[in-house]
Amino acid sequence: MTNNYLECYHCRMAQPEFNDMMAIPESVFTLFPNFIYQNPPTKKKAENLAFPLDLDHNVLVGEFCKLFPNITLGRFPGTRQFYGLYRQWVTAHGSKFSD
Repeated sequence: MTNNYLECYHCRMAQPEFNDMMAIPESVFTLFPNFIYQNPPTKKKAENLAFPLDLDHNVLVGEFCKLFPNITLGRFPGTRQFYGLYRQWVTAHGSKFSD
């Protein structure tokens, strides 16, 4: 389930907007027994494929807490109150995301 998940190797093709905005290779990961904290910076591009960033006032770093096995809490770059909750449902027939 987590193969190639944190490193975001798939992002360039699967999530081009996110990839254009974020500097994923510069992410900092902190591992804990039951969760992972990921701190990816943006590329500091005001104009990108995801959405415009105000480089003087917006949050320029994402914060994501990945709770084992399938929940992600995240603060995206941009507006200070831009949060997300993601669940990945895993069954014998595959998986799907919901928000």
